[in-house]
Amino acid sequence: MSSKQAHLKHDLLVVQRGEALPAKIRDHLQHKGFTTRYVTSTKEVLESLRELISPILLIHCGEKDDASEYLAANFLSLPDVLQFPVVVLGKDVDALESELNNHFSLATTLRTPLTPQDVLAAVNYIAKNYRSGRPEVPKIPTAAKEPPALDEDGVPYKGLHPTYASEASLPNLFFKQIREFKLLEKNLGGSKYPRQAHTTFFDEERFLPREMDVRNHCLSVMTQAGKWGRLHLERVAYLLDAM
Repeated sequence: MSSKQAHLKHDLLVVQRGEALPAKIRDHLQHKGFTTRYVTSTKEVLESLRELISPILLIHCGEKDDASEYLAANFLSLPDVLQFPVVVLGKDVDALESELNNHFSLATTLRTPLTPQDVLAAVNYIAKNYRSGRPEVPKIPTAAKEPPALDEDGVPYKGLHPTYASEASLPNLFFKQIREFKLLEKNLGGSKYPRQAHTTFFDEERFLPREMDVRNHCLSVMTQAGKWGRLHLERVAYLLDAM
C-alpha cells in the first residue's frame, strides 16, 4: 500500500481561528492524500467529528498570544472532542504540548512560522500513532486511606469528607491563565513553607503563639511531628493565636 493510500483512512478537520490556514499548506496536505474539512466554530467541530473517518483535529490558533485561553475555552471542556488526536499550530504553542496530552487522546504542537513539510510531518506522526478515547489519568494516592476509629475527644470517627481526604492537581495551563489574567496580585508565600520548614522561620514571622506555655508545648509537638505534620501544626497554631 502506498503512503498516499495509507493516509486516506484519516480525515483532517481543520479549525481556523480568524485567519485561514495558508494555501500552500492546504494544497500540500491535499496533494499527499488527506481529505480535509475546514470549520471555524465549536458547533461545526462537533458536527463534523460525527461524520468524518478517524478524524485528526488540526487547530490553527494564529499569531495571537492567548492560545492557551482559546483552547481552554473552546475545547478542553468537551469530551466528544478530547477523545480525538490533535495537532495545534500557533505562536509559542509548543509550551502547551505536555498539558494537551493530558486532555486529548494524543497531541502534538507546531509553533509558527512553519512550512508545509512541518505540518505534514506532524500529521503523519499522529496518523502513525493514532488512537481515540480519553487519555488515562493517573490516580494520586490519598494521604490517609484508613481514618482512626476515634477522634481526639473519644467520639466515634465518622470519616472525612472526600474533599479533605484526597489530593488533586491542577494543570499548568490553569496557572498560566491565572498569570495572564493577573488574577493573582501578590505572592502568597506558599513556596516558603516546604523550603523553610523549621521553627526559626515561623518564630521570626510571628506564626507561633505568644503565650509562653502554649508556645513551648507547640514547639515540643512540632519537633516530633515530621516535616509536613510540623508545618500543619505551625499554621494551625498561628491561626488559633490570631483568633
